Amino acid sequence: MTNGPNPSNIGDALGQALDAVKAGQQAQEAIADKTTQAEAADGRVIATASLNGKVTVEITNVRAYRLEPAQLAAEITRAVNEALDAARDQAAAPADVDLGELSAKLEEIQQQSAKQLQSFMSSLTETHAGVLRAASEGRERP
Repeated sequence: MTNGPNPSNIGDALGQALDAVKAGQQAQEAIADKTTQAEAADGRVIATASLNGKVTVEITNVRAYRLEPAQLAAEITRAVNEALDAARDQAAAPADVDLGELSAKLEEIQQQSAKQLQSFMSSLTETHAGVLRAASEGRERP
C-alpha cells in the first residue's frame, strides 16, 4: 500500500489558486478606477471615460452653450469618442498582472490538484480493499 498524497499539497494548490484569482480580481478593480480625458470646443467640453466604459461629460465654460446645438453635440461626441479611444488604448496596455502567466499558473495548479486527487482516490481504494480483505480473513478463521 502506498503512503498516499500529502494533504498539505492539496491545500497549498488550492491556496495558490485562490491567490491567483484574487490577483486577477485586483487587476480588474485597478483597471476600473483608471480614467482618460479628452477636450473639445477649445477646452470648454471635457469628456472622461473609465476603462470599464463609464463616460461623463463636463461643460467647463458657459461659452460652450453659445454654440449651435448641432455643433455642441458634435463637440461632445468628439470628446467622448477621443476619451473612449484613449481608454481602450490604455486598457490594451500591459497591466501589472500578466494574464498569460496567471492562466498558466492556474492550469499548473489544476493539473497538480488532479494528480493529487487521483493519488488520494487510489490510496482510498487500496485502503478499502485492505479493510475488506482483513474482514473476510477474519470471518474465515474459526
